[in-house]
Amino acid sequence: MKSLMVARHGSYADNRLTWGGREEAKRLSEALAKMLGEAKPLIITSDARRARETAEVIAEKFATEIQTYPELNLDSFGGKEVDNAVALVIEKGAEYDYAIVVTHYACTISIPKGVAKALLGKKIELEGEADKGHAHILDCVTGRLEENVPATI
Repeated sequence: MKSLMVARHGSYADNRLTWGGREEAKRLSEALAKMLGEAKPLIITSDARRARETAEVIAEKFATEIQTYPELNLDSFGGKEVDNAVALVIEKGAEYDYAIVVTHYACTISIPKGVAKALLGKKIELEGEADKGHAHILDCVTGRLEENVPATI
């Protein structure tokens, strides 16, 4: 895996994306498509409806399918559950150059940190969680981190 994009689902009400949440997901998908070009990334998501709907918008842009995992339906900064989510991301992403993970608040911090530690032996610092409909992007070769893509709403 060359690059990991950990996205936070879009804005929602009653666990469904709102119109604004869909627009956030569209802007994110456009920014990711601009970065990845013709590549077909792995897209994995939490099984929460708001995350699945965000992943579906992104997958449509790349003309690919999503894979859903309940292990990504957590909101934690650490612990066994995060370790399991990190291991899942590394395992599933091993056969891809690019992986997009759609998840929740705290995991937009804990997953990139865990992957950087596991793959690079490197500790990375993040300013905070990704905003709704945004992603933190980790270069899995250099450890370079780009936060809150797209930068503007």
